[in-house]
Amino acid sequence: MLENRLNFSESSQELPETQRIPHKNEFFSFWSKVGDKTFLSLLLLIGIIVLLPGLGSSQILTQGDEEMHIATIRESLSESSYLFPKFEGVMNLYKPPALFWSGMLSDSLLGTSIFAERFPSLLLFLGTSLFLYFGLRTARAKPFVAFFISGSFLFTLGTFKFSRLVMMESFLVFFLAATTSLFLKYRVSGKRIWLLAAGLLSGSAFLVKGPVFQVYSGIVLASLSCTSIFVRNGVRGWTGRRRIWKEIVNHVLFHASSLAIPFVWVLSLLLFSEAGRAFLNFFFVTENLGKYSSATANQQEWILPVGWLLYSLPFSFLLIFANGLVLASKPKNAVQVYGKAFAWASVAILLVHLTPNRKDYYYALPILPLAFLGAGVFFSRTNASSWKKPLYYNLIFLLGFWTVLALVKTTAQKLTEGSFVPDFLLALFLVGILTSLVLGVFRKAEIPSVFALGNLIVAGSLMAYVQFSLIPSLSLPDLPEGGSVWNARQVCVISENPWTALTYRNALAGAEIAHSIPGSERNCVDGQRAVLDYVTNWEPKVDYKLVQSWPIRKRDLSWKEFVGPGHGLEFVRLYEPTGESKNSEVK
Repeated sequence: MLENRLNFSESSQELPETQRIPHKNEFFSFWSKVGDKTFLSLLLLIGIIVLLPGLGSSQILTQGDEEMHIATIRESLSESSYLFPKFEGVMNLYKPPALFWSGMLSDSLLGTSIFAERFPSLLLFLGTSLFLYFGLRTARAKPFVAFFISGSFLFTLGTFKFSRLVMMESFLVFFLAATTSLFLKYRVSGKRIWLLAAGLLSGSAFLVKGPVFQVYSGIVLASLSCTSIFVRNGVRGWTGRRRIWKEIVNHVLFHASSLAIPFVWVLSLLLFSEAGRAFLNFFFVTENLGKYSSATANQQEWILPVGWLLYSLPFSFLLIFANGLVLASKPKNAVQVYGKAFAWASVAILLVHLTPNRKDYYYALPILPLAFLGAGVFFSRTNASSWKKPLYYNLIFLLGFWTVLALVKTTAQKLTEGSFVPDFLLALFLVGILTSLVLGVFRKAEIPSVFALGNLIVAGSLMAYVQFSLIPSLSLPDLPEGGSVWNARQVCVISENPWTALTYRNALAGAEIAHSIPGSERNCVDGQRAVLDYVTNWEPKVDYKLVQSWPIRKRDLSWKEFVGPGHGLEFVRLYEPTGESKNSEVK
């Protein structure tokens, strides 16, 4: 095989065929090494410290589908509907079950709460960082290099956001990092057990997103196969003809093993439920074809590249520079061939997402581990000193970006008459450090690891600032920290969007929540329920009294509205019946 013939020497300028490279380490064997133990423990510790706080909070970067996912988990668990998760009393036909299964299991173990339902996402992102480390060490990257790249992924905006959400993207990120790392392990070791393991993981991902993940993993494997078949040897020319059959066998084994778990799932649906056929027909045909339907507006293609840049912050520019260099450079050894294959695979997956009409920024999220791994593998055996300058410039960008965010928050708090002095002082402090960097005070450091460590420290601090300072100050939660609303047990939510009621149903566990659109309040305003008016200016009847109100920030807030007199504030109001009511436990 190509991977066992190529010279891993950093100095080799061609790709000569040599003898098999011995590679004795097996999966997780790096735990036995002192250096890897230290960096892996540090990676896990950092991940828990930065991702666990705020896991059950409402003051985070939200995603609309999460409310439906949480509601499906709780309803399915309460009705013991495991094979067919339910939403609003009917099967949830839009999503495969793995996301809901993980939430139901977590709720069963930890108790029903938003924290419990989001906990699997935290574990998946931690697992992603470990697989990135494993893949890089498989490519013989130094432990610190593997730690830096894996840690950088943990500090991206995508990780900070989606590790705190009940979304399928956390599964896709994990499975793509895992299968890619196992592909690399197979290429280096030549043992097909890793290929079969990757197939089983790919099959598991089918239960999260359906056949789309088979496209992801198939593209990555095809990219590696191209390096095996089409690479030219400087002396013998093209020698890939004899490897074509071997690559075909690899694809057959991988895709056959990846179909094992979906086959069991499909068979279970058909055998144990009369609704199984209808579910599969909707899932495989209606839902997937709907993405290409003319009824769905063709969203702009620029959404995906912008999503890639957005969710890779604050390492966007370093990552795009590294991947651009990978794609433009000629590989000098087998490791760089693999790194380039991963980079091209990430581009191919991004292009695949351009074809449906339906697009969103977060569709680019699963590609990020592939981009980190591709760049890391490619440069894992290059001279470390060559990365001192890019790391230095990225450190300047991080501090400059943080300064801008601090000034934005200072301005916002000044406009809203909040306390702005701490952030103003923080901005001045950051400007001082930034000036020192630009003047070269720290540039004299000759060890690239100093700049790498500086990037990690500043990036981690920056993302903590965004999550725990910037977002809470600029956004207001849909529920206050206390008050009568938390004691309500029967509530009629009046709002334009029905999913608003899901927000309160998920937050007020155990409460009976009904929804009504403005003008149809008689459906649930019955003199027994409390009424929660979600910025519709409902006029209460004489038998209702206002007991609580709290501000929220207007959706799709413009800058003009924010700087205006009301600063884009709207009010949610809670009314309770004036007569004797069983609605509240605490009166």
